[in-house]
Amino acid sequence: MVSAARVPSSRLSGLAGIPHDRTGDTFQLLSDDVAYVKLSSVKAADAASYVNRAKDTKGLIIDIRNYPSEFVVFALGSLLVEHPTAFARFTKGDLDNPGAFDWTAPVQLMPQSPHYSGKIVILVDEASISQSEYTAMAFRAASAQSLWEARRPAPTATYRRLLFPEV
Repeated sequence: MVSAARVPSSRLSGLAGIPHDRTGDTFQLLSDDVAYVKLSSVKAADAASYVNRAKDTKGLIIDIRNYPSEFVVFALGSLLVEHPTAFARFTKGDLDNPGAFDWTAPVQLMPQSPHYSGKIVILVDEASISQSEYTAMAFRAASAQSLWEARRPAPTATYRRLLFPEV
């Protein structure tokens, strides 16, 4: 007979109301080389503005450690790709054959201007769920850069090391 092991757990409800991103404006220049945008207060209509303001930086940090205030997968993601980039596929049930599923066409980001060409780091943590996960998946496919778990806001020097480990 195998006995069940007890796995330690904790309540996530204590995390409610605790900010997981930096305080301040949605878009921030952390230094001459590093821009930062947090999705907890992002506006899809301002996506091009964020990229224009970040255009002279070497790296962009996209903070998805809180639930996005708006759906920006395509508005912002399309500014991060140089060519059509698939990032997801879904299945749909085959009504003529119960239990069988077919794949849909890939969901893609289509390039738009202005294009951000610097390095990108995507910050996630335990609060990055549902829409946050889908957004992180799209941006990671777009950037081919780092997906980084960060449990709390970090100093600018830490973000610089994420973007430029060779320095």
